[in-house]
Amino acid sequence: MGGASRAGGLRLGSGRPKMTAGSEAGRPATRQAGAGRPWGLGVRMEDDSVRLQVLLAEAGIGSRRHCERLIAEGRVRVNGVVADRLGTKASRQASIEVDGKPAAPPADKVYIMLNKPKGYISSAKEQFGRKTVFDLLPAEPPEAASRLFSVGRLDCDTTGLLLLTNDGEFANRVAHPSGEIEKTYEAVVHAPATPEMLDMLRSGVRLGDGGDGFVTSPARAWAGGGPDGGADADRAGQNGGDAGTAGPDSGAGGDLCNGGSAGGSSRNGAGAGQNGAQRGGHKVTVAIHEGKNRQVRRMLAAVGLRTDALKRVAIGGLWLGGLAEGAWRRISRDDAVRAIFGQK
Repeated sequence: MGGASRAGGLRLGSGRPKMTAGSEAGRPATRQAGAGRPWGLGVRMEDDSVRLQVLLAEAGIGSRRHCERLIAEGRVRVNGVVADRLGTKASRQASIEVDGKPAAPPADKVYIMLNKPKGYISSAKEQFGRKTVFDLLPAEPPEAASRLFSVGRLDCDTTGLLLLTNDGEFANRVAHPSGEIEKTYEAVVHAPATPEMLDMLRSGVRLGDGGDGFVTSPARAWAGGGPDGGADADRAGQNGGDAGTAGPDSGAGGDLCNGGSAGGSSRNGAGAGQNGAQRGGHKVTVAIHEGKNRQVRRMLAAVGLRTDALKRVAIGGLWLGGLAEGAWRRISRDDAVRAIFGQK
């Protein structure tokens, strides 16, 4: 966004006080008593002021991290003034716009659990023509669902449980590392996981070299799939709500994650390649509360296991269960909070 569009060059919360013709050289004009306004901005800062990224998240614009990027890019205005400095606060009564559109909290908060197929990305917008998880939803969703975004992400090759919502605060609680919400992944690997390998995963493994390297937090890990080695409990059905399905092209042919076409399709089922890997491979389950890029795959590689397929089966206590691949189900906030955070 060019400087000419920055409301006379003012940036909310940035720079020094504006000089006026009547001010002494080198000093700002005297602030009027009781004005309650930051210098030269004309934006009243009330006692109920909140960080701008929090207000944007509450309005369903996206996660706090996403909203911080919008602010830094100069795409947010408060009472007509560009706000491009992190840490800026605003009143809940302020007029806030993103890309020229009002940012008002949605009347209805939406929570959806979706079983992401391979070959789909988690972003709402895609500039390279790849399929996104939002293609699996109805073409004309309810108005409240028009601002849905994913809670965290799964890479293109990873399948399984993904949450979609327009509740930014909920998304932040789930995705922020400080919450230490456990995510459970079921991997198909090329060889059996030995007890020594599992112990290494449980103790933490080093990923990367030099200054970019780090040791992972201790994980829970066991051979086989499902909760603690048992059968995958069908807990999704306990959440109720409206369900929908889609028929993703998740076949084996083509490079699905780089815009290629699938060699076949399987409605509400895994692609032929993935099913083949599961039939001939060995399963290991890893539960972590961190979220580094491709972390589970890298952890398994660090102990000598090649990952042939990876599926997220749970977020906290919310399990994917029997939800078909490519299908989605709307759940209530109470069910989501109770399952993920263990709260009533």
